[in-house]
Amino acid sequence: MINRTYVPFFIVLCHVVYLIFASPVVAFSQTESAQQTLTNSLKLAGFENIFIETKPDTLTVFLENRRYRFEPRGLAEAAIIIQSKVNEGSAAKLQLVLLQDKVAMVQVVMPMDVVENYAKGVVTDSALMQLVFVSMDAPQLPHKTPVANSSLYKVDLPVLLTWNAKFGNFDNPVESNINIIPELNSTLAKGLTLKAQLIIPVQNDFFFVSERETIRPGNITLNQFASLADNFYINITAGTFNKNRAGGNIELKKLLAEGRVGLGANVGFTRYYSFTGIETEFYDQQPYLTALFTAEYRYNPYDLIARMQVGNFLFNTPAIRFELMRQFGEVKIGFMALATKDDFDGGFRFVVPLPPRKYTKIKFFRIRPADNFAWEYRAKGFPQNGVTYNTGYNLTDMLLDYNPDFIKKRLIIEFKTQLNK
Repeated sequence: MINRTYVPFFIVLCHVVYLIFASPVVAFSQTESAQQTLTNSLKLAGFENIFIETKPDTLTVFLENRRYRFEPRGLAEAAIIIQSKVNEGSAAKLQLVLLQDKVAMVQVVMPMDVVENYAKGVVTDSALMQLVFVSMDAPQLPHKTPVANSSLYKVDLPVLLTWNAKFGNFDNPVESNINIIPELNSTLAKGLTLKAQLIIPVQNDFFFVSERETIRPGNITLNQFASLADNFYINITAGTFNKNRAGGNIELKKLLAEGRVGLGANVGFTRYYSFTGIETEFYDQQPYLTALFTAEYRYNPYDLIARMQVGNFLFNTPAIRFELMRQFGEVKIGFMALATKDDFDGGFRFVVPLPPRKYTKIKFFRIRPADNFAWEYRAKGFPQNGVTYNTGYNLTDMLLDYNPDFIKKRLIIEFKTQLNK
C-alpha cells in the first residue's frame, strides 16, 4: 500500500508517463486521420497514384491525373481540393508533384493559403505569378512506395479518329481515308506501358492502297519511359509501328534553361511487316536504320517553339526538317519545311482538343474519346519524302505540355476559371 505522503508524487508520475507515451500516439493518429481524409478526397475526385508526405512546414502530395484532359486543369483542381481540406496552420507550403505512369514530371510549390487569398482578391494575378514556383526538377516517388488508387493494370481505351488526305491532279482531286482506332493503354510498372490498336476503316478512296479497306491491328507496342537527373529523359519503344514498320526505337532528350532549350536524339531500327499480307503503300522489305538529331528553342512569352531535325529519315533519306509551332492552351498550330537531297516540301500541322474536358473515373476499365485530333498536311505527298514512323510515343511533343512557364500561366487561368464557377 502506497504511503499517503507519496500519493501526490505518484499521481504526477502517472501523468508524466501518460504524456510521454500517449501524446505522440494521439498526435500521430490525428495526422494520419487528416492525411487519410485528404487522400480519400483526391481519390474521390479521380486522381491516381496518390502519396502524401509531411515535411517540416511543407505538405508534399504526389498524384497522377487521368481525369482531366488538360494537365493544368487537373493541377488546379487538385490544389483547390488540398487547400480546402488542410487545417489552417498545419503547413505553410504545398508541394504538388504531377506524375505520368508513376514518373514525376513537374512540381508546383505555392503557399498553402494562396488559392483562398486569390479567391478573396487579396492576391492579384501578378502576385500569384511570383508566389507559384514550377519546376521540372521534381522529386521521384520513393522506391516501392505504397500509393492510393494505383493506376497499374487498369485499362484505358481512348477511341481515336484519323483522317488522311491527298490533294492533286487525280481523277478524284481529293483522295481521303478515315479510320476509327480503339487504342488499349495499360500501365504495367513505373514508366512501363502497353499500347495496342485496332484500325477500323470507315472510308477510303486512296488509289492502290487496298489494305486501308481492311480491319487490322495498328501499333502494338511496349514502352519504357524514364526521367533521370538534370532533366534528362529516355524513351524506349518496341513493337509494330505505322507505315508497316516493326522494330525498336530509342528517344533521348535533354532540357536546359528551365525547358527553354532542348537537345535530343532518336535512333530506330525497323523492317517491313503486314498483318493482312496485302501489298501496302509503304511496301519495302529492307531493314532501315533511322537516326535523327533534334534542337529546339522555346520563346516563353508567346509559347512559340522553333525546332530543327536533321539526320537519316526512313527509307535512307537524309533530310533537314524545320518546324515553327505555337501553343494556344490545348491547341497547337505549326508550319514545317523539309529539304532532302532531291526535293523540297512544306506544310502545316495542327492539334485540337476533343470534348469532354473531364473524363469518367477508372475503376478497372474505361472507354473515352481521344484527347485530341492531330493532322499534318504536306504540299507534296510523296510517301518516301523525309518521313518517319510513329511509335505512338513522342517524347518531344509530350514534354511541351510540362514546360514550367506554360504550366504556371495556364494554372493561373484555370484557378480563375474554377474559382469563378
